Amino acid sequence: MKIKALITTLAILGTSSVAMARPVTASVSAHASWSFGARPTVVRDRRAPRAVVIDPVRVQRPIYTDNNRLTDGASVYQGTYPAMNLQSSLQGEYLPARNAWVAITEPTRIDNGRQFISDLPNLGRFNALRLQNVTGASSIQQVYIQFQNGQEQIVKLDKCLDRFRSTIDINLTGESRQLKRVIVYGSTDRGSAYQLLAL
Repeated sequence: MKIKALITTLAILGTSSVAMARPVTASVSAHASWSFGARPTVVRDRRAPRAVVIDPVRVQRPIYTDNNRLTDGASVYQGTYPAMNLQSSLQGEYLPARNAWVAITEPTRIDNGRQFISDLPNLGRFNALRLQNVTGASSIQQVYIQFQNGQEQIVKLDKCLDRFRSTIDINLTGESRQLKRVIVYGSTDRGSAYQLLAL
């Protein structure tokens, strides 16, 4: 009987030393369940959800313009002329004093090397044109301007519209300064757009 007690004591001491040599590791999850018998106990993560902060500088809404008719060597603007809508809302009167830029075109793009903005309605006299970046980047080589009386103005630029340079302004010369046609030479990156304004 004493031998059996001795063997049992040695067996207990051996297993406890093995347990001490190998530590127990456990992984903790936010959702865990234990079952004791037939009814499980569910522990849920009751912490408040973290708010997701979106940086507006990094989020750029894509603008897909479909207001050009493409030809072999150019793109032709087919969109509306917002300045015309403003003029009609004033019941046939001229646009207000030129102290604010008005949109001549919708957001659009230059494809196939140049964009024709032709057959402009009579919107009154302007003193300046502005090429304004809407999104992405557009490379502008030069701008050809034709007035209603047939006079012309060519402006060489070789500049890029992007987030670093968002506008390019052109002072208009000539007697009439009533726009008939504008041709913008250059290219617009994929998913990008620019807009033509006047003052």
